Amino acid sequence: MDFFAKKQIEEIIKKEKNRELEKIVQQVFVNLQRLAFKTSQGKNLDKALTGREESMVLNANFLIKEKEVAEFQRRINELKTNYQNLGLEICQSGPWPPYNFVEIAATKRS
Repeated sequence: MDFFAKKQIEEIIKKEKNRELEKIVQQVFVNLQRLAFKTSQGKNLDKALTGREESMVLNANFLIKEKEVAEFQRRINELKTNYQNLGLEICQSGPWPPYNFVEIAATKRS
């Protein structure tokens, strides 16, 4: 196989891998979103900020009603188990104050 054909195959594999990863990330988000009162997604953080070797593929915030917290945690653990064999690590922090869900309107002072 020549050099250019090899490069084309590598590019096709890379694109397919990214497409599959995006599909999995969306499945995880939707699965958790069902238990949330409100959600938001942030920018994926750089490795230098996370201190991890792996790239972040989802940075999401979920506002959970207190009565749903145990079920949300159970679902997180279930997803961790389901996706760890694919090399996807699901990390959670919180609970945090709901600052990702507060909208502050700018007002003009005279």
